[in-house]
Amino acid sequence: MLIPRKYFAVNWVHGMKLTERHLLDADLHLQDMVRDALSLSLTSYNFGLLPPFPGAGSSLDISLEQEPGGVLLVRVQRCNAVTAGGCRISIDAESAARSGHVLTQKLHVQEEGAVPDEAASSTALTYHVVLRVNPFQQVAIGVPDLEESPLRHPYTEARYELFVARASDPGQAAGAGSLVPEQLGGFELVVGRVQQQGGQYQIDETFIPPSASMMSHPRLVYYHKRFEHMLDKLRNDSLALVAAIRQGQQTWPLARNIEFMSIKLLEYLGQVLFNFRNQDRYQPPVTMLDHFNNLASLLQTSLYCLVGSEKQAVLDYFSDLTEFAYQSQYGHLADQVSTPKRVGALELEAMLEQLVALDYNHQEISKSMELADRFLVVLSTIWDRLNKADSVGRPVNMPFLVQQLPGDPDEASTSGGIISLLFGRK
Repeated sequence: MLIPRKYFAVNWVHGMKLTERHLLDADLHLQDMVRDALSLSLTSYNFGLLPPFPGAGSSLDISLEQEPGGVLLVRVQRCNAVTAGGCRISIDAESAARSGHVLTQKLHVQEEGAVPDEAASSTALTYHVVLRVNPFQQVAIGVPDLEESPLRHPYTEARYELFVARASDPGQAAGAGSLVPEQLGGFELVVGRVQQQGGQYQIDETFIPPSASMMSHPRLVYYHKRFEHMLDKLRNDSLALVAAIRQGQQTWPLARNIEFMSIKLLEYLGQVLFNFRNQDRYQPPVTMLDHFNNLASLLQTSLYCLVGSEKQAVLDYFSDLTEFAYQSQYGHLADQVSTPKRVGALELEAMLEQLVALDYNHQEISKSMELADRFLVVLSTIWDRLNKADSVGRPVNMPFLVQQLPGDPDEASTSGGIISLLFGRK
């Protein structure tokens, strides 16, 4: 976000009387120049949380405490980020020690009517936690030197403010006391969400704040690892499937069309996997989502190229494979799977179209990641089942397993744990 420069260089003239105002103006100009230079490389999709410092573990530490009297205390103890306007945010334990305070904000939920009666308890409320930085309003920090006169704090840093606001209803303009993240200026950043359901309040662990790279948030790291594994598995299944179809001389239309789609998948994955493994983790989330948008477009185009009833035959067969796999495998793990037990033919088409027409919103990264995750899980299921079939059109009862590796997925946002999909035989 480009913001016009507000402070300009002091016109130093030989022999002029130097005042405190001149020095302050020079400092403000320097701050504004740095902010402006940083904002030139920022767009609507690459600002936000930065990767954590070595040893920090996470770029963001936000917590919620409930105090007596219906008061919620939101606390931000760590934040390493850059706003859309190029303002640097650097909050950690050391900065709290230097400034002598921790960034907190109280939310009086009773005044908001957030402790509802039984009839209203089913309505969920969402609050945005917003961090504002003002580099032009300095706060004195540091330990004073007792031998210096006048006594002063030796350093300054930007002023930070934390506020909590009700989220506006989707598609509605912000009203009194409500907030639409897309309407924030270049000095603010949404760093968290608080959800209320039935009188209970908690930090929304599924929310991913705007992030500058896939390394900026534990859930993004988790998604990158998960997607990489599924793409590798999809590539291996496609190779094996093409070989099986050709070696078995499966020449009927269904087998021929699936072979055609597998070859298209292999060609595309061969072009993107290197960048996905080595570069995308350092790029903003939209870069990785671009791969899945292109992959969905490729599959959609391949389906539309089929003639007559062959397209519907492929979709119906794919739908049968998802039903067979999900109904026979997940059991008590069904709640951990991001897809229904059966994906119908129309739903498959709608899923492809939804990903092809994806309108990326940097304030809602989680929604885009969940859409891509669901697409890859369904696609991996289908190709895994195809690879385990005796021949295309005759699946056999081979397992498609979800196995948990060390690092529970529910702890991904706090511990950096990673889960992967493992596909294989029992």
